[in-house]
Amino acid sequence: MRYLIIVLVFLISVQGDEIKRIESIVQDITKLRKEQAVCVLKLEESLKVQDDLLQKEKQYKKRIKYLERKLKKQEKLLRSNLSNQQKVQSRCKNSDNSFPPLMMKPEYVSKKIEYFKASPFRLTKESDIYDDIDGKKIDRWEAKTSFTSNQRTAKWVKITGYFVDKQWRRAQKDMWVKASNVLKRN
Repeated sequence: MRYLIIVLVFLISVQGDEIKRIESIVQDITKLRKEQAVCVLKLEESLKVQDDLLQKEKQYKKRIKYLERKLKKQEKLLRSNLSNQQKVQSRCKNSDNSFPPLMMKPEYVSKKIEYFKASPFRLTKESDIYDDIDGKKIDRWEAKTSFTSNQRTAKWVKITGYFVDKQWRRAQKDMWVKASNVLKRN
């Protein structure tokens, strides 16, 4: 009887370990199924994103083709206009034109504003500062006063900024100085 009890105890313990092992396998399979479901969802989302990107790519390609065609038409039109303009110019040069060439009036030449890269300037002598070209006097600055500008005419330079205690400040109002009183610094 002892042997029988020992054999029974042994069989129960062996089967208990087997049951635990099977339960562990079932838990692993359940976990893997959940992970698979998450992966499938992520894959479906990435496929949707990929489809959206492909649709956008097609739309952009169509838009690019449309813009290329439009650009070619504009280039063709521009070349045609340029060709016509050159023909007209050559006709005008070859014709006996009794009219002198057109010239801008002197009062407008002096007011034609030229833009350039901002540069530092210095006054060569004590100078009046004006609110506009040929405007009214608003201030008087000492000789050797430094300022910056990026606009000028034949006779005037616009003050776009100036230095106070070696600190640059943007001009808050329009200020012009005569070009004859100005020296450009490097």
